[in-house]
Amino acid sequence: MIKILITLFTLGLLIAVSSASIDARMLNDRITEKGLNWSARDNNISSLSMDAKKMLLGLSDEAPQVNLSGTKPAAYNYPSEYNLRKVNGSDFCTGIRDQSGCGSCVAFAVTAAVESSYEVYNSNPSANLDLSEWDLFTRGGSCSAGWMFVPALEALRKYGICRESCYPYLTDEPRCAERSSQLVRIGSYKQLSSLDEVKWWVANKGPVITGMQVYEDFFNYNSGIYTATYGAFMGNHAVAIVGYSDSGKYWICKNSWGTLWGESGWFRISYTADTGFGSLGYYGLEFASSQQPPNEPDQPSGATKCVAGSSYSFMTSATDPAKNKVQYTFDWGDGTTNVTDFVDSGTSANASHIWSPTQFKSTYYVRARATNNKSLSSDWSSYLAVQIIDPSNRAPQTPSIPSGPASGKENIYYSFTTSATDAEGDRVKYTFDWGDGTQTATWLVSSGKASSAFHKWTAVGSYQVKAMATDSQGASSGWSEPLIFTIPANRPPAAPASPSGPVTGKENTYYSFTTSASDADGDKVKCTIDWGDATKSVTWLANSGTVVKSSHKWTSAGEYQIRAMATDSKGASSGWSEPLNFTIPANRPPETPAKPSGSDLGKARTYYSFATSAKDLEGDKVKFTFDWGDKTQSTTRSVNSGASLSSFHRWTAPGTYQVRAMATDGKGAASDWSEARNITISASSKSSGSTSAISESASSKSTRKSNTIRQSSRSVRHADS
Repeated sequence: MIKILITLFTLGLLIAVSSASIDARMLNDRITEKGLNWSARDNNISSLSMDAKKMLLGLSDEAPQVNLSGTKPAAYNYPSEYNLRKVNGSDFCTGIRDQSGCGSCVAFAVTAAVESSYEVYNSNPSANLDLSEWDLFTRGGSCSAGWMFVPALEALRKYGICRESCYPYLTDEPRCAERSSQLVRIGSYKQLSSLDEVKWWVANKGPVITGMQVYEDFFNYNSGIYTATYGAFMGNHAVAIVGYSDSGKYWICKNSWGTLWGESGWFRISYTADTGFGSLGYYGLEFASSQQPPNEPDQPSGATKCVAGSSYSFMTSATDPAKNKVQYTFDWGDGTTNVTDFVDSGTSANASHIWSPTQFKSTYYVRARATNNKSLSSDWSSYLAVQIIDPSNRAPQTPSIPSGPASGKENIYYSFTTSATDAEGDRVKYTFDWGDGTQTATWLVSSGKASSAFHKWTAVGSYQVKAMATDSQGASSGWSEPLIFTIPANRPPAAPASPSGPVTGKENTYYSFTTSASDADGDKVKCTIDWGDATKSVTWLANSGTVVKSSHKWTSAGEYQIRAMATDSKGASSGWSEPLNFTIPANRPPETPAKPSGSDLGKARTYYSFATSAKDLEGDKVKFTFDWGDKTQSTTRSVNSGASLSSFHRWTAPGTYQVRAMATDGKGAASDWSEARNITISASSKSSGSTSAISESASSKSTRKSNTIRQSSRSVRHADS
């Protein structure tokens, strides 16, 4: 249910609030203007609504601000560069995760640090742990309010963290029964006191957990060394530092927004990024600990209904971090306990107990605690409720066959009803067996009164739904006749419509395309777009038949087939759609420039102006190269296609020279040389009087005139207009 609510809430944000994306091209222009070394692009995170973006920033504003020393104490010696992903050819980092629409970044940053620190501590980069962020986050975090570092680290220290498979992200199911046997625990955590200690920690112990202030442009981060450039403050975000570079002056960090964001989910950030990086603290994890108690034992297993005066056996097990032997104390809930002999770590042990005949009609709560041979004890396990019953009591009648639907879909709740009477008129409750290894018990109701229970099945198949009645004394009936409930096999979506969008375009320009697909079972679908250039994009899950959009750019000319494939929420995929052919024409060079216009006669050592123009067939900007016929050339700046541009030149020796022009577009394609204009230069130091010429020397003129011309000559010597 939690997962369903979060998904619906996130989709609500996406639908109800319009996107507040920054234009990536404008942002890249600003980055270039400021001389920064990073690039931006549109991505799956930047396209979210403003509220959906803020939901990702779950480091609480209540976290205290800290200031660190930048000095380097002698105790901290570390290399100038380090990257946990590249340690002598080994990768001590686990894969990028995705926190989706929940403010759980603190749990993701802490879990990332646990996984990698475990590999470093054990010198085993192949451990590749996948731990459950949800197991940690549900110890105190909130999707809407986020969490803080210290409470999260305290929860990690106290409870440990289990595998993802035991408690999947956003699940509403209970933790698996094997949790205690697969826990990863830390010995302690430490708040680091200087930037040099942070670097030393990364290079010796593993990732460092920290936070940063996020501004709007960070959502558009593509690659490079990030520095805050544009946009309003959005919130605080938790990340894990996995490396650094003193020469490049940046940190290397692991984010939790999936692999489509940033540098495949990772990012680099400048030491001076203007984001308050680290101002909410730096935290390192310690696996080594002098002594640790055993892990919390499993909930005791055994009978849940016991006849007073009879003996019943119960069992539990626990592991010890140091593999010490353990013994178990069973608390029977009636003021008595039993202690087992010592057994090996992880080995089960049994204990028996008899509840007296005076204790029937009562429920007792049985729990266990493990103590190792170093006299260190675990926390108590969870309780097992045991009801003590009177053997003279008669059981209720067998309930009626449960009534309810006979078929349905996976992961949908359905209601079923049954009833039974009790011979003594005692109140009864019903236990429904769902045929999938799970059961549900109702509240006590009056004898003969019907009661209902809800259930969902997670896999295709036929299930026998049965009911059993238990009276208030604890006596149970037999099982009813079954109702057969069937979940038919999932059908894949239909192949999507051929993508619609433009059929031609330019290199390195984003274009948007839409498609849609229907699912025969009404499941939500996502579309995978194959762009024909060996890359693919995946959309969000959307309702069956909803039109979805995705954008792409191609980096080279060619013909591309764009296809779409639909996948439903259960993982079943359609075939590929019919392709949309998209063409990026090969770049064509500009047209040959016009014959340069300018003087036909001139004097040596005097500047003359020549102009030309050319059109580019793709409308690209062009620049001109003038060949002056004296083994020298000049190149202008770029101007719009078809615009005229001038350049200046002087010749130092008499003669006839051919002035030609060549146009080059922004992609480097060059035209042929234009028709030549001849200019004849005669030997003279005096001005020719031409309006296109500028004399370099005029010793016979006044000082003021000489200065004016000299300054003018300097200003146009290498100019173009």
